Amino acid sequence: MTSSEDMETPGFGFNPTEEQLVNYYLRHKICGNDDKVSAIADIGGICNYEPWELPKKAAIPSKDTWYFFSRPDRKYKKSGNNNRITRAGYWKVTGKPREIKNRAKNQVLGIKRILVFYEGRVRDPLWTHWTIHEYQLNPSSSNGMDCVISRLHRKAPKRTLNSSGDEGEPSHDSTSEVENPVTDFTLPEVWKLLVLSTINLITKCTSCNFKANAWCSMNLISDRPTI
Repeated sequence: MTSSEDMETPGFGFNPTEEQLVNYYLRHKICGNDDKVSAIADIGGICNYEPWELPKKAAIPSKDTWYFFSRPDRKYKKSGNNNRITRAGYWKVTGKPREIKNRAKNQVLGIKRILVFYEGRVRDPLWTHWTIHEYQLNPSSSNGMDCVISRLHRKAPKRTLNSSGDEGEPSHDSTSEVENPVTDFTLPEVWKLLVLSTINLITKCTSCNFKANAWCSMNLISDRPTI
């Protein structure tokens, strides 16, 4: 049974909106109200872990989406560039930052960035199904505390149905496994075959007509009345 306390927590389910993440959870975290944001685990630096190590550290279990508070690892103290390298790979920002606004007042509350995890290093990266939506308050509202919310998501690989209708490995086109009885020919070869076939047909027809004429002639001679 759902308690009244759970019902009062924004994002009950747990599926908070982007506005709730920034305007409720981040604000309460920065103000030190940890008891109001216990639904999101604080892990310090998210790049201290590989993405597949993070789900078990989440405050609320999930199959594909987890939430964390973390501190950006700045390359320099006053720099906006973050160090996003892990032991096994790195997080890469994709697209442009997007503003999160208060719908009622049309006020900018924070910034959202999307990151994709690549295994390996920049010279030979391997794309993975792990992504992060990173939410940050406006600097004027951060109260001097550098904290973000990371929404970690794992996209399931696409699977296809096999011949029995069950999920399995990607199916293969059955026509590709059947030997094609048609032989590939070039245009000159096709023309040559067409000419030879025509000659052969004419020869057969001529031979048939010759035999038919000869047979008719023999019959006419044999049937001719004697004088």
